Amino acid sequence: MSLVIRSASPAPRFNLTSETVEYLAVRVEGHSTTSTSPGSSNSIYEIYFFVDGWVELRIGNWTSRSGVSGYYDAYGTGGSFATVSSGSSYLFTNHFYDVYQGITKNNHVYENGRPVAKANASDRYPLLGAGPTASANWPPSGWTSLVSSNVDDGNVTLSGAVSSLRSLDGANGYLPWNTIYIYLGDIYICSNGWISYNGSSTIYSGITTSNPALTKIMIDAADRSYQQVAWKVGNK
Repeated sequence: MSLVIRSASPAPRFNLTSETVEYLAVRVEGHSTTSTSPGSSNSIYEIYFFVDGWVELRIGNWTSRSGVSGYYDAYGTGGSFATVSSGSSYLFTNHFYDVYQGITKNNHVYENGRPVAKANASDRYPLLGAGPTASANWPPSGWTSLVSSNVDDGNVTLSGAVSSLRSLDGANGYLPWNTIYIYLGDIYICSNGWISYNGSSTIYSGITTSNPALTKIMIDAADRSYQQVAWKVGNK
């Protein structure tokens, strides 16, 4: 585990110059059951971790499991997402430990350092599209693949992105996460519908806001699978 402790919280801040902001993006193409073939996924999302502390979630095609959705600490404190369905998007801060500091904006995205409301679902889809990517075309151009076959009850980390991300304060390979910077190798993408830090879990039943007991972003978390996962670094 590698952490960089700050004397003050890395609070999300607005970009007063309207310049683009660097992000680390993760695209997950998964399925509502525990197995299917790559290219046949029915539950797709992209999540963007911006280096100024904002997080943007975009939902593509989605088959619901009526699972748990929102961002929570190990004790279940945090904020819920109203719904996870095709064309929904959420913009939120990373203050998971203090619900009073957290900001959640439904149907917003992050552009040029500012939250922007999007009225049309088509403007809230993942930037690579709402549908699955054909296995022959995986990974998409400019993306680095982490998963290219069916995974049930598994995790992958973002350690491969360390050398590509320039984060705040020059702490390469780190992202602001709550009141600390978290090393990318300690961020886990779980096939059951959550992203956690400083620990992983492969539980597939009894999932709640506090189980697994990790700080996490939950996206209709249930007994799911994923077939294709990739990351990229960019600006927008």
